[in-house]
Amino acid sequence: MNGLDIAPFALPNCPPGEYWFEEPLDIEELALSFKGIRPPRIVVSYLRGGRPEALWLDNERDLLDPAGFGWRGMDDWFNTTWQRAATESSMDGNRLHIRFKGVLEDPREDPCASKIPPERNVTFRRTLGVKMVSEDSPAPRGVRICTTSETRKTAIRIELDAGRRTAIRDVQFNRIQLPNPVREGHRRCGGEQPSRQPQAHGIGSAHGECSPLRP
Repeated sequence: MNGLDIAPFALPNCPPGEYWFEEPLDIEELALSFKGIRPPRIVVSYLRGGRPEALWLDNERDLLDPAGFGWRGMDDWFNTTWQRAATESSMDGNRLHIRFKGVLEDPREDPCASKIPPERNVTFRRTLGVKMVSEDSPAPRGVRICTTSETRKTAIRIELDAGRRTAIRDVQFNRIQLPNPVREGHRRCGGEQPSRQPQAHGIGSAHGECSPLRP
């Protein structure tokens, strides 16, 4: 499971067991951690509007033709309903891994499967949200929701006082607390060149794992 974990970036105030996101993302695996118990079967559903034949498999289109790409339709929070997904699961210690089967493998998931080209039998779901339901399962201790996005490392430089003094007490980047720029000797109004560059490491990780969340 090497994909980017987007569970920390779900929208707030979701119902129990549901994770909603601001835009459709390619989710391929869920990992639920339990304490000393083998969980029963968990049913996974996802928010779905368009059928799999509408998937954007040409992921470079946004770079090659950004104007045309911007007009392509996509699911939103108002044109989707919950669709039960075909999944397979395995245990690794106390962690339950749930992976999506190909979208064409279960006709109950898509009655139009016979009309969809085999190359679009993808094992991810492009969706705005996922839901996990079990009648007698205890609440998991941890949930990871992994996408097909690759993680990347990056460094970000932040320079304050662009034209006038910046009133600042601390800096956060995607929920990561950065060193205090004044306390650490970074650029300030009337001050000298900073002795070192402030760096922000990570989206959801203090070790510098970053990734653009592209559809």
